[in-house]
Amino acid sequence: MAATRVQDEVDVAIVGGGVGGCYLGYRLLHDGALRHLAANSALAEIVRGREQLQVGLYERTGRLGGRLWSVRFPGLPDVAADLGGMRFHDSLHLVADLIRHLGMSGQVTDFTFGQPENLAYLRGVRLRQRELTAAALSTGAAVLPYRLRPAEQALGPEELEQRVTHAALPGFDDLRARYHTAFDHQDWAAATAAEQEYLQRKDTARVDGAPLHTLPWESLLRFVLGPEALQFVKDAGGYDNLAANGNCADWLDVLFHAPRHGRYQRLLGGFDALPLALHARFRAAGGTTWLHHRLSRIDRCPGPRNAPAYTLGFVAPDGTPTRQVKARCVLLAMPQGALAALAPDTFLFQDARTRHNLRSVRAIPAVKLFLAYPFPWWQRVGVSRGRSTTDLPLRQLWYWGAGDASPQADGPAVLLASYTSGTDTAYWSALRSGEVYPDAPGLQRVPVPPDAAPASRGMVERAHAMLMELHGINDAPPPFAARCQDWSDAPHGGGWHVWREHHLSADIIPEMRQPLADEQVYVVSDCWSHDPGSVNGSLAMAECTLQDHLGLPWPAWLRHEGTRLGPRRADARIPTRGAEPCR
Repeated sequence: MAATRVQDEVDVAIVGGGVGGCYLGYRLLHDGALRHLAANSALAEIVRGREQLQVGLYERTGRLGGRLWSVRFPGLPDVAADLGGMRFHDSLHLVADLIRHLGMSGQVTDFTFGQPENLAYLRGVRLRQRELTAAALSTGAAVLPYRLRPAEQALGPEELEQRVTHAALPGFDDLRARYHTAFDHQDWAAATAAEQEYLQRKDTARVDGAPLHTLPWESLLRFVLGPEALQFVKDAGGYDNLAANGNCADWLDVLFHAPRHGRYQRLLGGFDALPLALHARFRAAGGTTWLHHRLSRIDRCPGPRNAPAYTLGFVAPDGTPTRQVKARCVLLAMPQGALAALAPDTFLFQDARTRHNLRSVRAIPAVKLFLAYPFPWWQRVGVSRGRSTTDLPLRQLWYWGAGDASPQADGPAVLLASYTSGTDTAYWSALRSGEVYPDAPGLQRVPVPPDAAPASRGMVERAHAMLMELHGINDAPPPFAARCQDWSDAPHGGGWHVWREHHLSADIIPEMRQPLADEQVYVVSDCWSHDPGSVNGSLAMAECTLQDHLGLPWPAWLRHEGTRLGPRRADARIPTRGAEPCR
């Protein structure tokens, strides 16, 4: 995808071809960005009157999109299965406005979350999700296979979680309701006031005398809930809430800003259509892309008029050195594991604070297994959309269907048969090796992705058997195709990251954007964001870097009101962070 001549010198080098890296390239070369640079910004010194930057994008794999990766199945060319990120909600203005700006609104469709008729198969008991609410449990209509404490027996998973959030921060649910009501009515002053009050109270909250950021979420769960209630919440929720939520303070932030009514959406063509659209525009504007280029080290080198400049060393997949690139500015749109794998003597690692901040998050394993069937047999038990959960190793499954235009179709359909996270992934990771499950012959073929996503025969056969047990069906046909992705593999290291205990994210986020104040090297990764593991987190880190450090103006297509970009200054401690939450 590169030009015919070797390009070994650029103004800006972007390392990482995920959605963050593609967004950086797009913004640097589009929307007249250079005509409105702040006079004292880093880019103004580099450009010095030129109208165009030389920007190179370097990706270590053979595809673009990072943890946004959509694949298709033979016989179902119009159904995109998202192996990575798959949904966003309409209150994320940075994502929604960007999709609209790129002319992709026609691809947006509703993403159905839990439905009352969806199943909860727990300890061999088959229930409907509607039976797990407090209203249903209080009538005795459903009998749970858990020995709950008397005070917990009429509570569903949502009500049990509310007990936990109230123990961490009394009045949490009322504050959250106030914030989202104001947000829904676009009353930005009220939304700002509610968030500021929440942030101030969270900063002073204590559990057993300890500040919230010092406690893992698991400790709070065990402090509030009995062991059977804790297991019930984990089994019914589908996620590994004992290992995958990080510290209490930052997990409360995730819960506080999550929409109450689940207005989730997705892209019909797959979520990776977003980074691919950004990249196409980056290339059309003169940007250059190099695939199969893994960054191994960064070194300082002399620049014009003694300005900072850097030499980037890249290697091929087999470790053979392939290219050296000289750049005036370096944007590292890379996850934690890929950054930590740089040469140990890379100058960034000589700074103790940077080494500390690099370890402030941890990766959460995640595995997704998609299966394609000749017809949607699960409709026999009254489910056609949404999500079911179980304590079986499947943990959660999503009824992907044959396309939103015909959810009741009798033809081929796709099931996200297993979506596991945290320690639950070990079962499937151990089954990855072995004979690959083959696609059935004779079906309409689709392009094979640059990085295949094979599933082993053993993995598919076990998943299929568990699906039969969960749905109470014993005569469904075997799948005709399967795709699997284990996000623990390099370079990602995990499906997402969470903030470790004893780390103040509001301080670390601005520091990680520019680890060394005198260097034009920036870390632009969702790992260190207010919304880690999300497209919104990636774009917010990128936009903050572009505005606060490189001097680009606020994009004309992005709403100011209700757009959260996260902490903007290194001194933005938690109590004062609410000063501009809805900017």
